Parts: sequence; C-alpha cells; structure tokens
Amino acid sequence: GDMEEKLQMRTRLEAFRKEESVVLNDAQRERISGFVTHEGVPAVIVDGMVYTEGGVFGEYLIVKITQEVITLVNQDTKAIKNIYVFER
Repeated sequence: GDMEEKLQMRTRLEAFRKEESVVLNDAQRERISGFVTHEGVPAVIVDGMVYTEGGVFGEYLIVKITQEVITLVNQDTKAIKNIYVFER
C-alpha cells in the first residue's frame, strides 16, 4: 500500500545518499589507468579492461564518462554513484 511505497522511496533515497559521491582512494584510483575514446565513445581503463560509456561495470551501468568524473547507476537500486577520478 501507500506506507510500503513511502518506505521503499525512503530506502532508495538513503541508498542514493550513501552512494552519491564516492571519491576513490589512491589505491583504487591507481586501478584506473586511463581515459580513452573507443570508436568515438568515451571509455575508461580499469585493471587493464576497457569500459565504455553505456557499458556495464559490475552491478553498475556506466552512464557517463568524462575526464573528471565517471557516473554509474546501480542497476538494482538505481542509486547514482559519481567517481571523481582525475582530480589532482
């Protein structure tokens, strides 16, 4: 019912807030070895694998890749995760 929907919405919001901004620590950031364009599509290299915008990274869908930030959406919770990659 109505109560259930409100609870679900709140859970989603909390998940969203929790994941909203994830700044990688140095060890994780080192796993990202570069920013490339793959057939005209922005891509990022993580652990030697190329992940393109619109592709899938684990349980995340890669929504956008720029040189500053990678935006992921959790396919289950729809929570958005911004990874600030290339800040110095």
